[in-house]
Amino acid sequence: MRQKKNRSATMLEVCDHTGVEERVVRQFIREGRLIVSQFPNLGYPCESCGNMIQAKRICSSCQSELERELDSLDKPKKTERTVPTNQTTKQSQLKQYLQ
Repeated sequence: MRQKKNRSATMLEVCDHTGVEERVVRQFIREGRLIVSQFPNLGYPCESCGNMIQAKRICSSCQSELERELDSLDKPKKTERTVPTNQTTKQSQLKQYLQ
């Protein structure tokens, strides 16, 4: 991977040439052992939609969708009862986890 031509390798090429399983390469990326900014074709699937990403656990579009859903839960409608405290706490914990 030190050579410039190797930096454009795909996940399949990296696995074939190194003999390392794809799941292990993905784990290394998630843990920060491989710096994907130097390897633009490496990534791992979003845990929600499966699109390839290079950071976090979910892609930006899934994160935006989750945030919209959480915001809609934060603002109860006039006819709805207020959200119990423990549910509000779980929502804030999920928002914090996503950041």
